[in-house]
Amino acid sequence: MSCMMLSPAHIATVAHGLAYLLNQSEMCQLSAADELRDALGACRYPHDFLYDDRRIYPVLYRHNEAAYEGRYKAEPDETDEVPAMPDNVPHLLHRLDYNEHYFLDADFFKFLKLLDCYIYQCEEQATADTNLQKALVKTSNHLYAFAAQQNAAFMKYYFVDLRALPISERIAACKKMEQYAWEVFEKVGTSGLESAEVCWTSPEDFESSPCFPQGCKCTLLGN
Repeated sequence: MSCMMLSPAHIATVAHGLAYLLNQSEMCQLSAADELRDALGACRYPHDFLYDDRRIYPVLYRHNEAAYEGRYKAEPDETDEVPAMPDNVPHLLHRLDYNEHYFLDADFFKFLKLLDCYIYQCEEQATADTNLQKALVKTSNHLYAFAAQQNAAFMKYYFVDLRALPISERIAACKKMEQYAWEVFEKVGTSGLESAEVCWTSPEDFESSPCFPQGCKCTLLGN
């Protein structure tokens, strides 16, 4: 297992998403775990008690830094300052369309992957047992449970045969599908990467979507 310092942009995007979740009503299905409200309680605006992503950002940065330094036995640099929070970070969590269930867009899943990557980098001895880390894990579990509840009725699985593409283009095709799909499982054969199984949750038709690799054979496996 390795650990890395994530970029300020990555951490800032996670901070903004967490602020969005924390500022939702506790009765809202799409919200943070209660434990995260306590762990980041000092990151609120003083006048209205809403959570401020600009205050969450340095907390997350230091948490990642502590995990990294603990993993590689690095001496903390007391003079080291947290890099400035980038101004133009993507706002991946927002109000979702609802019609009998919530439609989870690609941005929701992008945020979930960024959050999980952050959590993974902080699963180190120095940080794994902290209240913040446990709260982040619980929040991630909440989001997965929310997604499963919304997607159970319309989640579809496709088998995509990539052999119509040149070998050099197959990895890029999978990366593009990962930008839109819930999950993409690459399948390796005698010629290398040959196919992929795609878990599709968008109401948009998969084969008509911009991520579908043109010219490839696609088979619906079920839902």
